[in-house]
Amino acid sequence: MWDINRFIQHIENIVGSECFNDSDDSENYKLFFGDYQEIGIEINKSFDTFSIFVSYPYDDVPDKNSDEYITEISIVKRTYLEEQSLILFLSSRTDKYSISTWDDGCYVCPGVVMYIGFYDIPYDDEAVILFSELLKEYYEKLGGKSNLELIKYIAAVIGKKHDYLIIDEDHILLNHDTDLFFTKQRHICDENVQQRYRGKEYYLFMSNSLCYAAHNCEIDIFLEIFDKCRLYDELTYSIEKDKLYIVSDYMILSTPCYCDSKIYSKVEEMTLLIQLDKFLPFASSKLQRAFSAVYPEIMNDGSMLPIIITEGHTDWKHLEKHWGFLKK
Repeated sequence: MWDINRFIQHIENIVGSECFNDSDDSENYKLFFGDYQEIGIEINKSFDTFSIFVSYPYDDVPDKNSDEYITEISIVKRTYLEEQSLILFLSSRTDKYSISTWDDGCYVCPGVVMYIGFYDIPYDDEAVILFSELLKEYYEKLGGKSNLELIKYIAAVIGKKHDYLIIDEDHILLNHDTDLFFTKQRHICDENVQQRYRGKEYYLFMSNSLCYAAHNCEIDIFLEIFDKCRLYDELTYSIEKDKLYIVSDYMILSTPCYCDSKIYSKVEEMTLLIQLDKFLPFASSKLQRAFSAVYPEIMNDGSMLPIIITEGHTDWKHLEKHWGFLKK
């Protein structure tokens, strides 16, 4: 039967670090091990279920006009990158235990502490050993890396998950004509996209009164990577010579976009109308009346006739040929 002192000594022997901080409440013991409290353990007082984790504290960001703003923002950005890279690293190394994220629950206090690790599982020495070894491996591989290097790691993990080609550490090929580049400082470009919309198949962009379209897939991958690195970072959208550029502090996406002569937007409009038609039974009476009033007029408009978009330039010939067979 455990008591808290024997348990602490047992964990110290496993992780190879002393317990430097401990606390308890009415239900659990909370323990931290290592010179910098690298490993945290919270275990109930019957010693049968526990959580093992790494802590990531976040302070409230001061006002932009304060002298501390730039320093605090840089600390928060760094903490977020370390947290996200650890989640991906642990998730790629173990299937037996799921990687969880939770917080300290102190919502009335300034700041927040995030926890990454194995949450509320039956106590097992194997879980402690595995977590300790994985954390050591993480620090050896990524500890002390720059922000840019952590972003490259995050992008490579997500890119491989989607089977994209990692050309080198500075370049991921998302398609034969879509590239993700990494930069040491933010690239300055003309932010000339005023409106954007994500449709079912295409992103639509309004730039200087012209409508452009680009395929969803590669942009979604870029935004997934950006979301893992994005804290207090803003995106710039720019269209130059039929290329869309999306720029963040350390990344640039370059992908083709097409000047839309009401083809791609028509596809998205028809999709939206079909979805709205299916939603109509659940809509408010105002929306039902408005939709019923305009829907016949929209569908009778010749410009809204169904269209087929083919992949190759000559596919239409094969469609025309087989359409002739069908009519016979």
